[in-house]
Amino acid sequence: MKKVIISLLVLGVAALTAYYFLEIAQKESKSIVQVLPETSLATIHFNGFTDAVEEWEAFEYFDQLPEADQLLAFKDKLDSLKTTGDIPNTLLNLEMWLSVHSNGSDGLNTLFIAKSKNFNWNTESVIKLFELMAGGSYSEDIQVFNDQEIHILKSEQGVFNYGIGGDFLFWSTEAVLIEDVFRAIGDENARLLNNVGLSKKELNKPFYLNGNRLNELSRVFVQNADQVLGNTGLVYMLDLDDLTNQFSFSGSGIGSISWTANESTLFAKNFISSESSFSKWVPIPLKEDNDLSSAILPQSLSIGLESGETVRILDLVDTSKVITALYAVAERNLSLADSLVYSEEFMFTKIGYIGEETYLSSLSSDFTEKSFYYTVFQNYWLLSESVDALKRVLIDFDEERTLGRDVSARSEIDDLVQETSYTLLKNFNYSEELLIQSLRPKWQEYLNGDSQLNSLLSMFTLQVNNTGKQSLVSGKLTFNQPRKVIDEAISVEDVSAEVISNVFADNDLTTKPFVVRNHVNAQLEVIFQDAGNQLYLSDLQGEVKWKRSIDGQVKGSIKQIDFYNNKKLQYLMVTDSLLHLIDRNGNNVEGFPVAYTSKQEIKDLAVIDYDNSKRYRYLLLGVFGDLYLMNKEGQMLEGWNPKSLGNQLQETPFHTRVRGRDAFVAIDYLGNFELLNRRAESYRGFPVNTGLRLSGDVFLNKGPNFETTSMTLLGKDGMLQTVNFSGKTLNKQQLFKPDTQTNFELLADVSGSTFRILQSSNDRSYILDNKGERLFEMEEPSDDLEITFYNFRNGNGVYAVRNTLNNSLKLVNERGEVISGSIDCDEPPSILFFQSSQQYQVFVNFTNQLTQYAIDVR
Repeated sequence: MKKVIISLLVLGVAALTAYYFLEIAQKESKSIVQVLPETSLATIHFNGFTDAVEEWEAFEYFDQLPEADQLLAFKDKLDSLKTTGDIPNTLLNLEMWLSVHSNGSDGLNTLFIAKSKNFNWNTESVIKLFELMAGGSYSEDIQVFNDQEIHILKSEQGVFNYGIGGDFLFWSTEAVLIEDVFRAIGDENARLLNNVGLSKKELNKPFYLNGNRLNELSRVFVQNADQVLGNTGLVYMLDLDDLTNQFSFSGSGIGSISWTANESTLFAKNFISSESSFSKWVPIPLKEDNDLSSAILPQSLSIGLESGETVRILDLVDTSKVITALYAVAERNLSLADSLVYSEEFMFTKIGYIGEETYLSSLSSDFTEKSFYYTVFQNYWLLSESVDALKRVLIDFDEERTLGRDVSARSEIDDLVQETSYTLLKNFNYSEELLIQSLRPKWQEYLNGDSQLNSLLSMFTLQVNNTGKQSLVSGKLTFNQPRKVIDEAISVEDVSAEVISNVFADNDLTTKPFVVRNHVNAQLEVIFQDAGNQLYLSDLQGEVKWKRSIDGQVKGSIKQIDFYNNKKLQYLMVTDSLLHLIDRNGNNVEGFPVAYTSKQEIKDLAVIDYDNSKRYRYLLLGVFGDLYLMNKEGQMLEGWNPKSLGNQLQETPFHTRVRGRDAFVAIDYLGNFELLNRRAESYRGFPVNTGLRLSGDVFLNKGPNFETTSMTLLGKDGMLQTVNFSGKTLNKQQLFKPDTQTNFELLADVSGSTFRILQSSNDRSYILDNKGERLFEMEEPSDDLEITFYNFRNGNGVYAVRNTLNNSLKLVNERGEVISGSIDCDEPPSILFFQSSQQYQVFVNFTNQLTQYAIDVR
């Protein structure tokens, strides 16, 4: 019977787990006012257990729930008892309530309440009922609480407690919950629905959420619950409008509203990144004694990024007044080390910095940000504690990767009520990892332990409108396509990749496939070259859009740029003596190709855009460490023609900007770390000789200044070293090296978010995390392996393992399982991940063939 209770609880847990991250509530129920205790966190109301399970079975995601088979087995048991006549049909169709309660820690207890139909409960029939359902016999004890009897049933299946109050039978594994019911029966103040004047229609709603205990509910799941939900003082009575493949709900909050009925419009939609983790609109109370209160509308939009950082946007009435006031604050807070107010040009606007921690709280009690970066852009004040987060929002706005520009997403936003007291959009596709990390260990283990539940949640919307008399609530929780379940015992030979499309070239292919975007329709395409110097552009259906010859073989990467700064994209590439820029139709951009000369053969090409103004610089890397920097038109720049570093570089140098200072990072294979400014001059303290013979990639740890920004390097012998941008070594760690034959290699994630470590010996290879802890083993040596790590979100990271000896590729997931089988592959692949379909799409070149594969997540 205890398993049955746990199984029933699953539905509540699934909803409530999703619920926290949302700042919302989900599906709960109604019970008789005099019975349901105020300790209830949430209640599900249904009529007849077997009918309810049959309805739940229709949910697309039902089989993804743990112990769903237990629910079905119990339903079958009841159906069997009904067939034999051991249980009257009336008992199978009783009105029931499942109430969820906190156990004071990280667990939930359940209380069941059933209402009789034209009969009286008696102890003998109740015991027999439990025995029939559990398939065993019980012994009974009785204890008295408030002059009421609590019956304690004991058997091999466990201990149950029940009580009877009028038409209601209530039971639980926890005696304290039976006591709570008796308190509610005897004391109006101990009831969930105390003095709220509920109608019969409201009592028939399927879900109740206790707004007086939202913080307590948060504490069950979340490590820092005080930062998640606050109590509202209301009980939310919700209808579930659509349960086919999503939760749609609507209803009202019952009780006394203690807050004012201010509203916020859904403004600045074009600033919300398509990959934001959440966006939240709320009204904000402005302090009248603040000089800026008249220049700002009393509403706020908060945008959460996948990194966990947040950007806040305020709607302005007087931009000049805000700009002047912010500059004055920045000026009066200059530190002794600063000679000028921090100001950084970015995307034709200025980013500033305020270090006065109480400045925002003096404007409104709603602000929790301390020191912050800011810009005033298009009548909005954007601010964040992270300058990179601020830039990310500006870049996504400029490149039109926002919900306001996305046709399907924009229509969903436009369908929402445009003025509310609270609107939340939560995108689990870009926040699941952060959410799981914030859970208590028990719930992290619960979710991570069942891969079927990973990435199931997609999008959540919630709107609340406080009218002054009541609180109206509506929202929706949608789901991704359920993750496919693959038998863990399946052999590698049986794992295959589905071919999506093929493109055949005139000659063998000589570059990797570069996935690019069509600026006309935002669709993905692929560009690549063959041995006959033919360049091809194809779509994802395998159709060649155009092919043309160019002079020479492409060296390194093919990049996309917006040369004219008009949202139209071109393809930039370099051959032995020419810089090419080709438009989406395969034609040369006017003025290209541009001839150049170099002392060394060119190995790779990088594009730099200092301030996202589209005033590009092109960096060419020579095979022996010469660096060439061209301007947007392809002319060599002074100091960079070439900048000779003397040794082969470990990887293509890259540019980063830290607190307004531009830096080029160049590291050679002997561990010499060079940090250059725009004029190709070394920063103070550089170059730094780390003494490492490097292996693999290098990794950037971005911080707010040069002291906290650093590079992580790994020597072949396992010495992991971190050096900051001031030239100081911050950390050294010698990884465990069992013998002299063991070597190490750093594998930086393609997106630059983290790294892994490859440890290899004669016949074994191991993947380690960024702390040096072993994750899994690969049963082959690494001498002939080329491994690329893709840290796709929500635990869907994958390793592309290419054997350069036999030109084959396999994909390995983060548990060390091969998920693709062997794929013929001459060049490094390109890999994309699609969250909604739970698929990797892999682009590989082999001989004269480009093939696109689809591989299911496992």
